[in-house]
Amino acid sequence: MGAEIRANLTDYLEADDVHITLAAAHRCSIRDHLLLCVLWESGTRISELLHDTPTSIEPQTRVINDTKAKGGKQRRVDLNAETIAMVCDDVAAAVQALFC
Repeated sequence: MGAEIRANLTDYLEADDVHITLAAAHRCSIRDHLLLCVLWESGTRISELLHDTPTSIEPQTRVINDTKAKGGKQRRVDLNAETIAMVCDDVAAAVQALFC
């Protein structure tokens, strides 16, 4: 099976294809765009990302702490300044919506 997977590497998206997908997601849903940005930039699995909470975010170090990474481990994923700012803005907006 391993050789079969390696033989099908053409099934993966190239960087240009990812950027096109991100642009399309941005036009449709800011939330979906943000999720895809974090997944693309960090390599985090969607199951790991969905376990993260606002307390997982460290804006000053541009890190998200995945507490439920593969194998039950924890890991820290670095994000660029633009992505971490979008994550923080989204979390702030969600918190404000809860309490207003």
